[in-house]
Amino acid sequence: EVTQGGQYPFVADMTAELQRPVDEINALGVRVIEPGKTTGRTRRPPQIRTTTVADVSKDSVFLSLLKSALPAGESIPMKQGKKRMIPALAKTDTQLDYLLSHSDPRVRALMVARKATDSWPTHISRVRKLMAQAAARGGMLGAPLVYYGAHTGRWSGAGGINFQNFGARDVHDLIKQVGQMLSAPSGYTFGTGDLSQLEARVVAWFAG
Repeated sequence: EVTQGGQYPFVADMTAELQRPVDEINALGVRVIEPGKTTGRTRRPPQIRTTTVADVSKDSVFLSLLKSALPAGESIPMKQGKKRMIPALAKTDTQLDYLLSHSDPRVRALMVARKATDSWPTHISRVRKLMAQAAARGGMLGAPLVYYGAHTGRWSGAGGINFQNFGARDVHDLIKQVGQMLSAPSGYTFGTGDLSQLEARVVAWFAG
C-alpha cells in the first residue's frame, strides 16, 4: 500500500532542495547572458536574466556560467572522451572535487547546483511514479522486477522503480524517507533486506 494524498509532500520538499542551490548562485550574482538576435529589421540586444534550474541542467548554458565564474587564467577542466576532449565534471572525475572546494564561492555554488540537478529530478520522478502506480491500483503497489536483469544474475527494477534500492544509507534524509511511503496491508508485516555484496556472500555460502 502507498500513502495517498495527491501531491505527496516529498515532491514539494525535493523540489525545494533542487531550487535552493540555484537560488544561492543567483544570490551570488551568477546570471545568464542571452546573446542578441536579429530578425528581419528587428534587433534584440543581449539580455541578462536570473539563472534557472533548466539553465543549470543544460550543458551548454552551465558550461558558459562556469566559465564566467572561474578566475582569470583558469579554464574548465577537460578529459579525453571517445572522440574528443570533454569537460571533466563526472562524479568519478577528481577535477570535480577541486571545483566543489574552489576558492571562489560562485564556482562552488555552481557545482553544488549542478549536482542537485543531476540527482533530485530522478528522486522526484520515483515518488511520482510510486503515486501514479498506486493510484491505478487503488492504493496498492506491485513490485516490478526483471529476472536476471543485472549481469551478476540478480533481479533488477522495472517501471522506473527498484524495490531493491530505496536509498537507505549515506543519502539525504528525504531520500531515506521515500520507503516510508509504503506500508503493509492489514495482517501482513513489511520487512526490509540488505542486498549489499549479495553475490559475494552467496558464493561464500556455496563454498562453505
